[in-house]
Amino acid sequence: MGTGAVVLAGLVLTLVAPKAAHAIAATAVLVENAAANPAIAQDVSKLASQNILLWNASGEIIPHSSASLYQIFPNGTTAGSAFVVPAGQTFLATTVDYSPYGVGTIATTIGPEFVTLNAATYTTVQYQFPSGIVFPAGSSVGINNYGISAEALEYVFVHGYLTSN
Repeated sequence: MGTGAVVLAGLVLTLVAPKAAHAIAATAVLVENAAANPAIAQDVSKLASQNILLWNASGEIIPHSSASLYQIFPNGTTAGSAFVVPAGQTFLATTVDYSPYGVGTIATTIGPEFVTLNAATYTTVQYQFPSGIVFPAGSSVGINNYGISAEALEYVFVHGYLTSN
């Protein structure tokens, strides 16, 4: 009964005020996506233009030391200076890959996150942070190796993306 009343009221409204009913319906479904200013219809973390890959270009990170991370560009070259989050943006690190020398446990920090790794020699261990490790504009991204029982970190890769503030 309730559904029938709504349909009947809609029909009456269409007969009484057809232009008003048409304007309401047209406004409710009108979507503009002009080529000059397109609407983004994809998750920002999936946009290739926003993805960032960082690594320790300076070589292994021995225990009780730290290293800045450098950006690897899509053409395979590495930036000449350590990565700093651009003004007006935030970097979210979502994945960290480690390749250690030696067998054992390595305690590290990446930004504000403390991560304890258990790894075998020359293996790669991947840690994922679905919510992301947040680095605000102006922050450099680095890693600290507190070394517990493994010798050093050979490679560290940090995957993430930039978002607007």
